[in-house]
Order: sequence, then C-alpha cells, then structure tokens
Amino acid sequence: MVTAVTAEIVIDGSLDEAPWRQAPKIGDLVQRIPVAGATPTERTEVTLLYDEDNLYIGVMCYDSEPGQVLASQMARDASLNADDRLGIVLDTFRDQSNAFHFATNPAGAMVDGLVFANGETNDDWNGIWIVRTARTDAG
Repeated sequence: MVTAVTAEIVIDGSLDEAPWRQAPKIGDLVQRIPVAGATPTERTEVTLLYDEDNLYIGVMCYDSEPGQVLASQMARDASLNADDRLGIVLDTFRDQSNAFHFATNPAGAMVDGLVFANGETNDDWNGIWIVRTARTDAG
C-alpha cells in the first residue's frame, strides 16, 4: 500500500495535495494505549508515498474533541508521555527484532531511536527526517 509518486511532495503538515488524496489509506489499525490491540476510539488515516529518495508518511489523526489535544513538548527526544502522540516503528530488516522508531506530537516534536529484540531502545540515535504537523477542526 505504498504509492510511488513523481510529483514534488511539500512537507508542510497539510495532506491536501493530489498524491495524498488519491493514494489508498491504510486501514484496520489498532491502538496500543490505553488498551493494546483494541479498536481505536478515534479514526486515523495513514497514507504512504515514496519517490526515488524518500518515504513519505502522511497521517490524519481525527479527534472528537480537538480542543483537548495535548502537545507540550518540542525538544528533540523529549518524553511525549503527557502529550497526544503518534509513533511509527519501521522493521526495515523484517526480522521482528530490530527496528527504527519515530514519534511526534501535534506540535511537531521529533523523537527517534533504535529498538532491539529484547525491547530495549537506544534513543541516542538521531535519524535524518522531517516532520510537520497541522491542527485542524477535525483533530
């Protein structure tokens, strides 16, 4: 479900460009917090695009109470535990043992690191990536 694109993708927190609108959305998501594996309490749409050099991940996190969305952290690799947040884990080796994790909050904080088979993480690793967020009336 990763869509190839040739058009320039502007990373600005807005998903209104044609490639974002036209690409299929990933469905059947489950939540991790507060109940792992449960049906999400809010709708989330994930779109994956790629070009010759980049992987683009677009996520629309809907919220029935957008005025209650929390985002207090901005520092690189800060704890986002008190914030609403989105995390993505990429198992690029496809071994279910080692992965890269990326997280952000509605303020655009950047948290990343390495994940190992025993569940340990190395948050000293800082990948090269860009994140932009935008708040809307829907979330």
